[in-house]
Amino acid sequence: MSATTVAPVSPHLRDRENTAKVMWGVFGSLVPALAAATYLFGWRALVLRGRLRRVSIGVEALSELIFKREITVSDGSAAVTGLLLRLHLPAPDPGVDGRPRAFVGSSS
Repeated sequence: MSATTVAPVSPHLRDRENTAKVMWGVFGSLVPALAAATYLFGWRALVLRGRLRRVSIGVEALSELIFKREITVSDGSAAVTGLLLRLHLPAPDPGVDGRPRAFVGSSS
């Protein structure tokens, strides 16, 4: 007896949500954590956050150009990557630079 199950191509559920809406919602929900980090660790937390965001967005755009994919940096995924990296790195000090981590996190 050969019974085959055919599953349609994903996504199986359709909704008005798209990647950009979800990512910018995640980004917005992390802003209070960034504010707390700035209060606790000073303005250098914002500087590191800005640096990681720029590197994450740049690496994502560069990798999409290299692999000839659609440029999707406006969907917010790279900005969320940069912010999450900032919130997971230790408190800013001159020896901590997250740019290599942003490169690896955004290029995957």
